[in-house]
Amino acid sequence: MCGGGRRRRAARAAAKEQARLDQLAIDNQQIIDDNNALLEIKAAEQETTLSNLNKAQETIVAGQNEATANFAAARASQQASYAAEKARIEQQNRVNQSVSQSLQVLATKDKKKKKVPMAGKDPSRKGEGNQARYNSPTKDLRVGFSEREGGVGVNLGG
Repeated sequence: MCGGGRRRRAARAAAKEQARLDQLAIDNQQIIDDNNALLEIKAAEQETTLSNLNKAQETIVAGQNEATANFAAARASQQASYAAEKARIEQQNRVNQSVSQSLQVLATKDKKKKKVPMAGKDPSRKGEGNQARYNSPTKDLRVGFSEREGGVGVNLGG
């Protein structure tokens, strides 16, 4: 009968060891399940974060595209305005040039040399300069009978 007690003790010990190993397997499975749940939560958070970042990037890109389009439109408007102003100035320059040439042609004294008359000393009048001079109303009055004796004021001749 001694052999039967050993078997029972060995069976109890084996059953106890099996229960310990089963509990250890259950605990390990619980750790694995907890880790899997944590990984799923982290993956869902990453998906949400990625989705938010993609939306933010799309918003930024749309804003940049709009700013680029606005800049291009403003630049085109500015270039059109510049071109119109340049054309207006060139037209005004052509008008001014033609008016200047017309006035030059009208004012030209010597048609062959195309000279414009300038203020200056007349070469035919050697004694006079460009200064205005007083013309006396009595300059042609003569006192006396001859040219030699005639004169005005202190130049009464004689």
